[in-house]
Amino acid sequence: MDITDKQELELEISRIISHPDLADYFSADAVVYRERDIISPEGEILRPDRLNFINDRVTIIDYKTGKLQPGHKQQMEVYASILEKMDFIVENKILIYINDDVNIIFV
Repeated sequence: MDITDKQELELEISRIISHPDLADYFSADAVVYRERDIISPEGEILRPDRLNFINDRVTIIDYKTGKLQPGHKQQMEVYASILEKMDFIVENKILIYINDDVNIIFV
């Protein structure tokens, strides 16, 4: 990775973590699990990009590129369903689309 690529990547990360709708999820106070396996009751292994926990409440965050597809929302609903079966309260489900702009969709 050359210096230009590194600078572009740093800018992209900064745009996400400083975004007004997302900044709280990237604070030092958040208990975060990144790409941790969750096993469904049927034995399916799921891996959300980011889980933010505050006590028994969780926010699911998944990063995408390209356009919104119905399967992305369905994927978030599956994650939420499994976490609810584990007695967590799903507070938010957030899709972050990283393209030329950062687009955020609360599912």
